[in-house]
Amino acid sequence: MTTRGLEAAPGRSPLGEWSWPWLLRVTAAICLFGAEAIHTAVIGVHLRAFAADGLFFFGLSLAEGSLAVALLLRPTERVIRGAFELSLFTIILWVWSRTIGLPPGSPEAIGRADLCSTGFEAVTALALAPMALAPEALRWVARHRHQLIAVAIGVAVAGLARWGLAQPHLHPVGHLGHDPSQFRPGD
Repeated sequence: MTTRGLEAAPGRSPLGEWSWPWLLRVTAAICLFGAEAIHTAVIGVHLRAFAADGLFFFGLSLAEGSLAVALLLRPTERVIRGAFELSLFTIILWVWSRTIGLPPGSPEAIGRADLCSTGFEAVTALALAPMALAPEALRWVARHRHQLIAVAIGVAVAGLARWGLAQPHLHPVGHLGHDPSQFRPGD
């Protein structure tokens, strides 16, 4: 396999006109658009359940879409930091609502759309971190990367385990003494 053409001239990206910061911003913008689409789709359901929730999702969707456009057209330091912080805030709020609950004591179930939008927000935060964080913060993350990875894996495993155990419509076919022949497709 040859790498001819991928060698960069001094000071240039091997991507040519596509610099790494540009590629990271575009990745973040695409993921913000994905999270925005999911959040827009749930506004009506949340409005009917509790107006404040619907308004929150409306504002979140508006902010994500606006920041995605700004990342593509006017990627200032303020826009990059705002998109980074909004993504982190949304992830933290989601984890809180699925573990402790909002209000506390009433954790919500984890759904496919939740996981997708939170995944989009995580990719956004990771893509923008090198540009949003101060050099000291990046050095701290680099020094503690193994601990951070361990925590992330622990949170992912706990969340998936909780999700897997909290799905009442999923039958443990062939497990826990259940006879698989009792279940019909679509149960």
